[in-house]
Amino acid sequence: MKKTSLTALLVCLALCGCLKPAGVRYHHMVPEENDALHIINFNVEQADAMLILYKGKSLLVDCGSPLGKPAIAAQRIPRRLDALLGHRHIDYFIVTHYHQDHFGSPGNPRQRRRPSGSFSLIEDEGVTIGEIIDRGSWLLGSKGGSYNNYHRALNRWLGTGQVGKRRVARPGDLINMGEGLRVEVISSAGNGILDRLNSLYPTFIATTPPSENDYSVGVKVTLGDFEMFAAGDLTGSNIIRQYGPIRASYTDIESSVAKMIGPVEVYRVDHHGSAHSSNPCFSQVLHPQASVFSCGRNNRYGHPAIEVYHRLKTYGDVYITGGVSRDHGADIRQDIVGDDVEILVSPDGARFWINERLYHSSSEETERQRPNARQSCNVGSRLADSSEYEVIEGGVAD
Repeated sequence: MKKTSLTALLVCLALCGCLKPAGVRYHHMVPEENDALHIINFNVEQADAMLILYKGKSLLVDCGSPLGKPAIAAQRIPRRLDALLGHRHIDYFIVTHYHQDHFGSPGNPRQRRRPSGSFSLIEDEGVTIGEIIDRGSWLLGSKGGSYNNYHRALNRWLGTGQVGKRRVARPGDLINMGEGLRVEVISSAGNGILDRLNSLYPTFIATTPPSENDYSVGVKVTLGDFEMFAAGDLTGSNIIRQYGPIRASYTDIESSVAKMIGPVEVYRVDHHGSAHSSNPCFSQVLHPQASVFSCGRNNRYGHPAIEVYHRLKTYGDVYITGGVSRDHGADIRQDIVGDDVEILVSPDGARFWINERLYHSSSEETERQRPNARQSCNVGSRLADSSEYEVIEGGVAD
């Protein structure tokens, strides 16, 4: 990482006439008028929402709401759209998976609970969506309430025109954000792994259905040498969660997709930094210069897991949007931003800024020459059976 003084940058930008446009909060960042890539990681406490802007096009990745909290994302996103685009229309909206902290809740009038997340964004704030992209309708096991809430709302929005069309994400799909920027779907619905597990071990899947997290849509964003990966709550370990008679499983999807991602400049950390994601091999393959955690103050889930935080800290800087678990100490709290984490990438992808810091993107050759560089997780074709899943009793589901 290379740091540069804010004063020197301001002088440089003043000399070249690069003034801050409306909505960009850091004066030293290159402006959108120069075709910069702008990524806003919203501080939505224990939830997720990220907005990508490029050459007038927009892509929203999740718009969730924390449990028991107001519609933070639905309030913040429209204000930035007004300032940066001058309208409240989003070209693409990726719903990584159907959990409330990533998509929101329709509310309950009887309980005086207002809509939150995506429901509030579209129905209260009047934001329209050109194309909504999700992981599909198939689900092994029972359909949860958030799954049903999503599909009921989607059908309504398609009918009213608030959403133009729907696409089911497939690995390898590209999202057209304009010439020069590549947005590729890396993972969706477990990339077939969960379906193969079901065919090989149907009794195991029937009694221990996969977590919704395993289905998360993951995308890689590339502009020149700049690369970023984000994948909702994608899982990186084989776990059985046991809650009395109820069982659910997490299946390692990260290891199988690591080689399709490769080294990145920025990693939006899977599953808020959960201990069951960002496994050692996956993290080593990505080797991010900076990692962005989206998690909330005094959360009860232990996010971010201490081992995940330290693992990613060995590769680069860490930015935490809202806060950390109440049990964490000063060593982690020092990296809490307490606000949005904004990334601006120069039009050629060679430089990028995260809030007040300047970084330089690494070429593929440089990335290959890093000590202990790794290209894949050496995942074979054989899938783990139930005897190879670690069993965790009770606790708080994360």
